[in-house]
Amino acid sequence: MKTKILMPLFLSGLAFASSVTMILPKAHSTLYAGKTYTIKWQTNLKGKVCIKPIIGNKVYPSINHCHTTLQAKKVKWKVPSNIIKKEKLSFIFEKDNCCNLLYQSPTYFVSKSKKPFFILLFPYPHAHLIEGKTYTIKWKTNKTNNICITALIGGHEREPHMNDCKTKASSGSYIWHIPKGFVSDFGPTSSCDVWLGFSNAKDDSIFYRSKPFCVYSKAPKPVAK
Repeated sequence: MKTKILMPLFLSGLAFASSVTMILPKAHSTLYAGKTYTIKWQTNLKGKVCIKPIIGNKVYPSINHCHTTLQAKKVKWKVPSNIIKKEKLSFIFEKDNCCNLLYQSPTYFVSKSKKPFFILLFPYPHAHLIEGKTYTIKWKTNKTNNICITALIGGHEREPHMNDCKTKASSGSYIWHIPKGFVSDFGPTSSCDVWLGFSNAKDDSIFYRSKPFCVYSKAPKPVAK
């Protein structure tokens, strides 16, 4: 894919800027290498348009092969995967493939991809949970796919895929009702070797395993002082 050096004075076409308004991305937001985004705008103009990203000081080829109409008001764009540092980004809208500038977008940024992370906030290690009660599992992550949540005692599944693998990772929470007998059906009144496993909906391998916590058949009696 060839790129070209951005020549100055795009401003000559900006007289038409009021006829196009960018909706997405939001101004000054950061887009990440290799990810796909929807570019959205509003306009009363008609006809086909070439939409070209400017990354740093280079103008890239049209992201829509100049086939999109202005009336479509959106197009998908995959950020080049070879971005290695944070750069300024904007989009130019051209008629007739070259030099007839209609609009230049606000400034955004592109950056290399974030490393995936997942942090469980609750249950925290050694937390005491009770059978028959309802809790909110909470986490932070930059993952966006659906995830499966599995409850285990020791190394044995006790409640496989409790959420039917329909929870968005980006939601950050899931309501978990611990059924009566979760631990006590096996005989003991409690277990402190309970943990949660998180996996991608399309891949059963667990990418995150919680620290162990405790589940009691009933609330433990307070320790006498």
